[in-house]
Amino acid sequence: MEVFVKVMGEDLTTGGRFLGFTCFVTFVTAASPADPELPEIVPETDEEKFLCAGYEARVQERKAGRATERETLTHIDLEAPEFKK
Repeated sequence: MEVFVKVMGEDLTTGGRFLGFTCFVTFVTAASPADPELPEIVPETDEEKFLCAGYEARVQERKAGRATERETLTHIDLEAPEFKK
C-alpha cells in the first residue's frame, strides 16, 4: 500500500499556507488468510488523479532503485580503514 503524505505549514501572522514537504510511504504485509480486504480507492480531485496516475512509474523506479542499491552494496567495504593492513 502506498500512502501519500503532504505536510502543510501556516504563517501565523499572515495566515498564508505553504507546502512543507511531501513523500510517499510504502507499507507491505505478509500474505495471510486473516488479512482484511482493502477498499478500492477512487481518485476524485485533480491532485488524487495525478498522484494515482503516477503509481506504476513509481513502482518501476523503486524496483530499479533496489537493483542499483544491491549492486552498490556489493562494492561497499564495511571494514574500518584504521583496521586495514
